[in-house]
Amino acid sequence: YDEGFARVATRPFSSDDVSDKFVHLTNASIQRHNSERNELYGPLVGASEDEAAGTKCTLRYLWRQLEKDRDVVRIREDIDLLILKSLVCAEDRIPHQACAFELFGYDVLLDEDARPWLLEVNASPSMARDTPLDKRVKE
Repeated sequence: YDEGFARVATRPFSSDDVSDKFVHLTNASIQRHNSERNELYGPLVGASEDEAAGTKCTLRYLWRQLEKDRDVVRIREDIDLLILKSLVCAEDRIPHQACAFELFGYDVLLDEDARPWLLEVNASPSMARDTPLDKRVKE
């Protein structure tokens, strides 16, 4: 799929205080407790309502932002390769189910050089559509 979500923290990254969870973790269940958060922060400022909400944005919006100074084609190819390699590594542990499919959610972090790092793979990720943005991307 070409569409999905990217998440950002509610504070700019800094290695000064590694205990500051609002700088280092993008999980929505953590970020919603930051009383200082803005509705749209940093890289999401200027995004339209159908591109971003809270601490997440569409992948299309992310790619457009990154295109300003990064090689998005290479980044996407690197992410595709990362996903493929992870599936090859785990293929003998993924049960075959005739007439069915499995949906996986990949959490990938891009470092300062736009190199992707696999954080985790979620089997059967949430397909809840709690916001208009969720509905637009997931339906």
